[in-house]
Amino acid sequence: MTERPEILTIPAESIEEQFQNDTLRPILKMQNNLLVLAFRQYVANQKISFKKLSVAEQHSFIAKALRKDQHFKHFVRGLIAAHFTETEWEVFGAYEGDLNKRMINLIEQRLKSQLADI
Repeated sequence: MTERPEILTIPAESIEEQFQNDTLRPILKMQNNLLVLAFRQYVANQKISFKKLSVAEQHSFIAKALRKDQHFKHFVRGLIAAHFTETEWEVFGAYEGDLNKRMINLIEQRLKSQLADI
């Protein structure tokens, strides 16, 4: 199994922010290539010419895929949550609503910043 990368962050002001910095960001960085591949497959399955869309349309497509397509949204969340330890899972369960939003926002930012790789 690949080790999580260390990411330097400023001290967190909340448990949710600490979980985001200590757990979500390192897992997202570690799983970056898989997230890009999963999104490429999603685009292919949607049968659209993603590369022909304007940057604004590509950003909109990414946002809609992660917010409106429940199957894809749950799939990518599972790619990340599968790497939680038991302790992390307990924290995640206690703050699930907020942490799910943070996770999707981070995935969206990550995909939008890598349009050339999609």
